[in-house]
Amino acid sequence: MEEVKPIVSVIISSYNHEKYISYTIESILKQSFQYFELIIIDDFSQDRTYEIIKKFAKQDSRIIHFRNKENLGPSINLNKAINIVKSNYIALIASDDTMKENRLEVQFNFLEKNQKYSAVFSHVNIIDENNNQINHNAESVFNGSFGSREEILNHFFYRGNFLNAPSAMLRKQDVLQVKYHKNSSFQLQDFDLWVKMLLAKKEFFCLEEKLTFYRISNNNLSSIGSKKPNLNCLSRSLIDNQQILENFLIIDDLEEFKKIFPDCVYKKNLQKDLIKFYIGIEAYKNFKLNNNIIYYNFAYNVVSRIIDNDFLRKLAKEKHNFSIKDFLEIANSNPLAKIILNQNIKIINKKSFFQRLQNSIKKRITKIKKCIK
Repeated sequence: MEEVKPIVSVIISSYNHEKYISYTIESILKQSFQYFELIIIDDFSQDRTYEIIKKFAKQDSRIIHFRNKENLGPSINLNKAINIVKSNYIALIASDDTMKENRLEVQFNFLEKNQKYSAVFSHVNIIDENNNQINHNAESVFNGSFGSREEILNHFFYRGNFLNAPSAMLRKQDVLQVKYHKNSSFQLQDFDLWVKMLLAKKEFFCLEEKLTFYRISNNNLSSIGSKKPNLNCLSRSLIDNQQILENFLIIDDLEEFKKIFPDCVYKKNLQKDLIKFYIGIEAYKNFKLNNNIIYYNFAYNVVSRIIDNDFLRKLAKEKHNFSIKDFLEIANSNPLAKIILNQNIKIINKKSFFQRLQNSIKKRITKIKKCIK
């Protein structure tokens, strides 16, 4: 008997969700749209998560499951799942979230009828650890209005992500074109993917119907979905955010730049060769408004590259009167300096450093003399 090819592939990266994984899988198996495969990659869970997955798989052949031999993180996990999907559509869901019974049907029909869109999202209901619907500020993030591709990118650059990954259905071919998730991203891998797809001129749409139940809990990996501030999540988010900003540097068309940044600092005499410079200046503007160190680091790194290039430095001076003095203003605004001064942090003990350096040099000279003899 010939195997029936699934029309939609649902993928899950699971980790230590023994309390919720049953609800997640059941919500998928009960979908009104039944032509799917469910791929679950367990990231070396230390609880009963994988045992529960195997139990469901014995009852339904559409469930394909693997367990890593070590913890690899969500990006590698999701990439492994994407590489084995058999269908043209990929539906995302987290291992602690659930789907409304008609989600796959609604999103599949939308993408079939609207070929210009590469991804469709939905609004979400927020649930707690006991599956109760609750009011939470995450709703104001994920259930807002939706604009054009350029407006979304503008929001992403200045304010961050507002798209809910567990609510997404994507065209596989468009995900593959942008090389999907970075293995090194452990916190904002979905946000990074959205930016890359939109910059590749892929169009998104968000349905106002609430088709996904998004869980808020103490151990949620998302910084938005966690009840308590988590230092590890914050640290990973800071790193990922700066890498995501780097994606914007691929913009090489002035019209594209102006559509994404309509309120940019420089509006006249714009030069294609200075697009990266303009993006760096926009980041610095955002840092001055919000005091976000990520934007400062990005701005300084980008603008310093312009200063290091004599042609671009002179062009910025000629077209926008941007001088070394202006660059020094950026350099002198480093927020880390204030943190170090306020907390009396010792960067280095100079006397100790030079003493160690001197001793090291003496040892090397002694060794050289011995070799000569």
